[in-house]
Amino acid sequence: GVPISIGHATSETTVNDNLVVTGDIDANGSLDVDGTTNLDAVDIDGNVQLDGTLTVGVDDTGYNVKVFAATTGSYMEWNQITELLELRGPAGTPGSLLLSTAEQTVVDGNKLGRIDFQAPIDDAGTDAILIAASIYAEADATFSSSVNTTDLVFATGNSETATEKVRIDSAGNVGIGTDSPHSKMQIYGATDYQDGLIISNNTAGTMGAGVWHDGDGHTTAMFESRYDNAAAAMKFRMRANGTPVDAVTILGSGNVGIGTASPLNMLHVEQGTILANAVQSDTVFDGVSSGVTTCNIIGSDGYWAIRTAINNSINFDIHN
Repeated sequence: GVPISIGHATSETTVNDNLVVTGDIDANGSLDVDGTTNLDAVDIDGNVQLDGTLTVGVDDTGYNVKVFAATTGSYMEWNQITELLELRGPAGTPGSLLLSTAEQTVVDGNKLGRIDFQAPIDDAGTDAILIAASIYAEADATFSSSVNTTDLVFATGNSETATEKVRIDSAGNVGIGTDSPHSKMQIYGATDYQDGLIISNNTAGTMGAGVWHDGDGHTTAMFESRYDNAAAAMKFRMRANGTPVDAVTILGSGNVGIGTASPLNMLHVEQGTILANAVQSDTVFDGVSSGVTTCNIIGSDGYWAIRTAINNSINFDIHN
C-alpha cells in the first residue's frame, strides 16, 4: 500500500467514508474519525505504537478506559464515575496487581515493588507535598536459585518523607520500631510508655493494660493497669477445664490476693476453708537449698502455724 500523510501545514485531508489503509498513516496533526461502519469511532485490530502522550478526555470531563484480558470476564477498567481502577480476574480467580523490578542481581535492601501515598499539589508545599506513607517489599538477602528472602515494610511520615515504622520479616515476625524483630512481635523504643504496648477499651488508652520499659536505663520492665482508680484490679488468670480462674489478683490499693479476688491485706492467701500448705518452699530461709520441703505455712479457723520437717530448725533473721 501507499503511505497516507495527514496534517500538512497548508492542506487538510477529509475522509467521509470508511478508510482502509494497508500501509502506514503518518498523522503530524490531529486524526479525527467522525464515524465508520464499526461500532467504535476507531477500530484497530492490530498492534499500536504511540510515541507521544495518550490523553483520554479533558480535565473535569473523563471517560471510562477498559482493557480486556484473554480470559472471559477478566479486564482492567478505569471508571470515570466511581473514580476507581478495577482489576477483575476471571471466575474463580481474584484480580491481582504485580509490582516488579528489572534488577537482574537482587541484593539485600533492594526494593521489589512499592506503593506511595502523596498529596503532591497541596497549597502548603514543603512537608505537605512529601510522600506521606509507603508500603514496599524489600529484599533481605541476595537472591539466588534457592533464596528470595523478602520483608514487607510499612512507612509513614511525621513532618518528613515517610520512614519505616513497621516491618513483617520473611519469617512472619512483626517489628514495630525495629527492622529486625526477634519474636512474633517485638516493639522497640527509646522512651517509656510511649514506646510500649497498650491494650485498652477506650481511644485515650486510659482504661486497660500497658506493657513497657522504664525508658532510662532500660533495666525495668513494667506491666501496668491503665485505669487510674483505687477500684482498679489486675488479674492473672489460669484456665482449667475450659473455665478461667483468677489465680492472682492485685487491687488498686496494692493488696495481692492468691486464691481470692478481694485481698484484705498486702498479701492474702486463701484456699477454701482450710488454708493448708499455702506457702511452700524447698529452700531454707538462709538461702541454702536442702533439697527437701523445709517449711510450710498452714492454717485454719483463724490459726496459723509454721511447720518444718523433722529435726529441722527455723531461723528468723533481720537484714539491714
